Amino acid sequence: MKIRVLLFFLLLGSVGVRAEVELPSVISDSMVLQQKSEVALWGWAKKGVKVTVVTSWNNRSYSAVAGLNGGWRVMVGTPAAGGPYSVAFDDGKKKVLHDVLIGEVWICSGQSNMEMPVKGFGNQPVLHSAELLMDSRNPQIRLFRLERAMTRKPEVNCKATSWEEAGPMSVRDFSAVGYQYAKILQERLKVPVGMIMSTWGGTVVEAWMDRHSLEAFPDIRVLTDGDTTKINKNEPAVLFNAMVNPLVGYGIKGVIWYQGEQNRPNPQVYDRLLAGMVKEWRDLWKRGDWPFYYVQIAPFIYNDKLGPAAPLREAQQRALALIPRSGMVVSMDAGEERTIHPANKTVISQRLAAWALADAYGWEGCRI
Repeated sequence: MKIRVLLFFLLLGSVGVRAEVELPSVISDSMVLQQKSEVALWGWAKKGVKVTVVTSWNNRSYSAVAGLNGGWRVMVGTPAAGGPYSVAFDDGKKKVLHDVLIGEVWICSGQSNMEMPVKGFGNQPVLHSAELLMDSRNPQIRLFRLERAMTRKPEVNCKATSWEEAGPMSVRDFSAVGYQYAKILQERLKVPVGMIMSTWGGTVVEAWMDRHSLEAFPDIRVLTDGDTTKINKNEPAVLFNAMVNPLVGYGIKGVIWYQGEQNRPNPQVYDRLLAGMVKEWRDLWKRGDWPFYYVQIAPFIYNDKLGPAAPLREAQQRALALIPRSGMVVSMDAGEERTIHPANKTVISQRLAAWALADAYGWEGCRI
């Protein structure tokens, strides 16, 4: 009898896990949704249950039925920039997200020069960091930062901070390039800007590519989830699985990218690898050729065995012709002889923003 009672409560507890709609980390209070678009909202509920979503900006109701694994997804229309708004989810028990803004959403990704936070690295400062932090309070800028993670199986959710308003505590640990890019756009466009940071220093582009995009490169082996080999951050596809796949479908305007130092051993193929990564990301997002702007790696005399930087920079130049709707920022005048992490992240952000204002937003005369 005691066993049967215990089993009843265990089953009741497992049902209770899905008694309220579950949402991925990126869909939460204080998020920014891409303006004037059709954006995806998704989550999990009990199998077969109808989930209703109501958006306060138009009081419109959307619905979907949770599938076999409990997953559901709806596409909702967004207005011109504004807010704050609320979004209500109901599968029999109501959950409401508050302080939702509508504006421009960008992802910043790559390795350490994109990861480098406003507070800097140890003994490697960021230029004007104190001033940036003092001026950082802005509720129209929202930041979302994924934790480092790697898996051999595509994940549907990620560990991350919550969506946070820009301020000293959130900005200090956020990408110096990504934050300043968002700051420039917000000040020029006068709309809310959301920035999603997915970065890990010392990583190769292959790790950020998914299994399908790597099929075009037969020399690259992608391990399965059942492989017993110890996983590492530069294994093909493992960062995509953990730090990109959970974001796929979230409404974005585009991506900024700063990576390449770790790919110095294979510059002859890097242009095609980068182009393959971008194509697959775009295909998965199903939002057409959103803008992709990237930074050519900074000058530095490497004392390792990976090789010189010049051939990799040439590969990055070649990638421009392979990636539609792309733009490259040159950093040859913004590097430093004694550090691979130049302090002047402001000029890089300005040049990325110039690409965005000219190409994505149609500002005449911004492209240089």
